[in-house]
Amino acid sequence: MTSLKKRAAALVTAAVCVCSAAPASVYAKAAAAESTAAAASKADTYASAVAAVKKSGTSARIGAVPQSCAAMEEAIQLVKSRITIPDDFSKFTYSASKYNNVSGYRFTWTRPSDNKEYRVNIQGKIITSYSMPVDYKDRVKPSFGSLTPADYEKKAIDWLTAVNPEMKGALKRDGNISISVSSDSVSMTLKRYYGGVKTENYQNNVRVTLSKKTGEVMSMNTSWWQEAEFSGSAKALSQDKIKEIYAGEAEIKPWYRLLYDDKTGKYTANIVYSPVTNNFEYDAITGKKSTRMDDMQVFFDTGIYASAAMDDIDTMAIEEADEAAEIEFGAVAAAPKPLTKEEQAAVKELEKLMTAEKFKALMIKDPYINVTKDHLVKRFNINKSDEAESGYIISCNLRTNDSKKGSYGWYNITADAKTGKVISFDGHDGKESKTSIDPAKASGLADEAAKYYYGDIFSKYRPDPANTAPVNSTRDYKETSRYMRYYRYENGIQVGGDCINVNVNSAGTVTSVGCNHTKGVNFGDGKIISKEKALENLFIQQDMTLSYMGFTDYMSAAHTYLVYTMPGWNVDAKTGKLCDSMGRPISSKEETSEVCPYTDIAASPYKGEIETLYNYGVRVFQGTQLKPDEVITVDEFNKLYSALFGYGVMPLYYYDEYDEVEFALEEPEYERNPDTDTKRKLTRRDFARMFVNNMGGGEYAALKGIYKSPFSDVKGTDKDLGSIAIASAMGAVCGEGGKLSPDTYVTRAYALHCLYNYVSTQDK
Repeated sequence: MTSLKKRAAALVTAAVCVCSAAPASVYAKAAAAESTAAAASKADTYASAVAAVKKSGTSARIGAVPQSCAAMEEAIQLVKSRITIPDDFSKFTYSASKYNNVSGYRFTWTRPSDNKEYRVNIQGKIITSYSMPVDYKDRVKPSFGSLTPADYEKKAIDWLTAVNPEMKGALKRDGNISISVSSDSVSMTLKRYYGGVKTENYQNNVRVTLSKKTGEVMSMNTSWWQEAEFSGSAKALSQDKIKEIYAGEAEIKPWYRLLYDDKTGKYTANIVYSPVTNNFEYDAITGKKSTRMDDMQVFFDTGIYASAAMDDIDTMAIEEADEAAEIEFGAVAAAPKPLTKEEQAAVKELEKLMTAEKFKALMIKDPYINVTKDHLVKRFNINKSDEAESGYIISCNLRTNDSKKGSYGWYNITADAKTGKVISFDGHDGKESKTSIDPAKASGLADEAAKYYYGDIFSKYRPDPANTAPVNSTRDYKETSRYMRYYRYENGIQVGGDCINVNVNSAGTVTSVGCNHTKGVNFGDGKIISKEKALENLFIQQDMTLSYMGFTDYMSAAHTYLVYTMPGWNVDAKTGKLCDSMGRPISSKEETSEVCPYTDIAASPYKGEIETLYNYGVRVFQGTQLKPDEVITVDEFNKLYSALFGYGVMPLYYYDEYDEVEFALEEPEYERNPDTDTKRKLTRRDFARMFVNNMGGGEYAALKGIYKSPFSDVKGTDKDLGSIAIASAMGAVCGEGGKLSPDTYVTRAYALHCLYNYVSTQDK
């Protein structure tokens, strides 16, 4: 080392080592020097501690390693060797931390002249976050970038691997690049790969933001397992073998899924095969169940580490306030007026329905609802509802309060307003459940109640086996009540969503009943493919996922596992095709490509412009067919406009040429935005008017006598001259041969051409 370098190193060391004298406002102070002996023996101590835990559960201890001035100096040197901090950013501040035994620092370099900052976080040997000073604008002129998505990705990876050499060869973009004409930045997520296999955990990813113009990295955040080792995938089982294992262990079940059609008002019954549980995680080498979760429990046992403080959980008592009674005092009644025929019919209809008094009397006789004469009918409403056979439903709240005994009771009941037949209820009769529930007795009582209230449909329902499961009481908890559930079956297949619920307590009281039963469904014959055939079809359409998963322990050591998992799936039980959970067909492959998919634009003069806009997120027209000659509607224009700007409307006065315009303008002579019919097809004049209005320029466009027509076929007296002139100046409408053809309909291709031209005009 030269004398100059030695002198510089000494100065840095001296400056850093005054940390013990730093003021109390500093976030964290560096502690005493790290023990060399402790550092050398840390690995052996840790290994023996883990071995002891696995063998006998012995609570071995590991001492925490304190931070030191030398470690902080090393961190500063590491950052400055990988990131250029300009000399004029001369003010330096820091905070220090330790997380899972890894020292970390947050460094900030500030330029005193304008307080702009470089910020860097470093944990161990990994720079985990970075931000450079950027002049963010409230409003950004629309623009296209100068690089391709592949260029941005390469620049991001090159920068990251220079800053964090451990990431070299391990990064690959995850998903599409986020790029928009309305933003100056480009962002993407990069995931960690080893041998072409992705690390699935939420750790091991990098979020990076770059300048759209230059590709320079502006900010970065990462979570990364340091010095992690990966086993390699060469010996992983084949897809055929792991699918064979999965098929032998997976439990799958057919379900009726009911889809409601708003147009017809009817339900369609789809039958779907779904896994009962989908948490199978296999060791990719052996095909046995992965030990990852069990191992994690061992390594998260704090007994093998230095003592750790556990956060206390604060609890808040929640009190339920009773509703305040409201009494309205009306004015003196006016002389009665004759009723209309409709009003008379309604009165006669109401006369046939229950009164509050009759309903209370009926509830007193109910064998499961313990209403007495002492209950007060606090609320009694009758409303139209298809839930009741009569078409009208009662919602009733009854309450009782015995202040001498210190007990109270309440019930909320819904019932048919004509017959009083109970549809559902929940409540409390004032009796306490003090003993553990007897599952057999409680289940029997629930069966009786379910038959009593839903006897006309109960034969289609089967009890949940959990209804009679052993009692779940412990030393600290007593199971004094249980929800008993009954599920609907049609053709031997369970109907998703349809069930009966009955809650019973150990005092022998039914505290609630409820039912969801979908009517008017054609369930068909229930014929479906076998479970074996369903899995066979699944495997043709979907592979299992090979990935690395794992965790870091309290010493920040990474534990990695090469595993196979099965992504969530549903299969149409009649066709064997992949579908969503409700039986709607889906594609077996997720659309993640950034390549414009339109196959019908080869002959379009705007092909390149359409593809560019697609890459910038203007993807209103879905699928592989753009249908470029199809006329757009008001609704499609609004979607295009939103996709172009991404976050709402940019006011016209942002642009320099309008900065001097006064805002105290007269109201326009015609309606600013008459385009409210979302299905109406747009002409070119409509397109210009809507674009300018959405930009906030409707008032400017309405000014008279200041615009010159940019097109030979638009007269100076044209009511839309202002909008057309402004839109043309902004590049938002385009003509041919000096003519606009203002009453020609706007096609999809022309609309995209105009938007592209607008962005290009602003970008100059």
